[in-house]
Amino acid sequence: MGGETSAIQRVAGKISDDIFSVFKWDRAARADMNWDCCQEAHSKKTHPSDVVFFYIDPYEEEMVYLNTDLKSYAEGTIGKKIVEGALTSLALATECANVSEEWRLKYVHD
Repeated sequence: MGGETSAIQRVAGKISDDIFSVFKWDRAARADMNWDCCQEAHSKKTHPSDVVFFYIDPYEEEMVYLNTDLKSYAEGTIGKKIVEGALTSLALATECANVSEEWRLKYVHD
């Protein structure tokens, strides 16, 4: 496991254990994976899923999934363009995950 991947997994574990577990959120067993983009308009080959969190919505009684692409940046390097790029990438991944059979097979709990 590379340095960034190892650091991301440590952060994901801490977030999961310290924060999301209080709200009864779980984390998918599969982590740090890419899956095929299924929408030509995205002009991408794959989308990332570093960690997928999930929980049952208490009002709708449906499973909700939170796909994440965790990044690590050197201090002082985060600017508007970096944040915009990360949000755009996450939006495209979310749009694709909603219709991706591959993503569903990897992460969705029936």
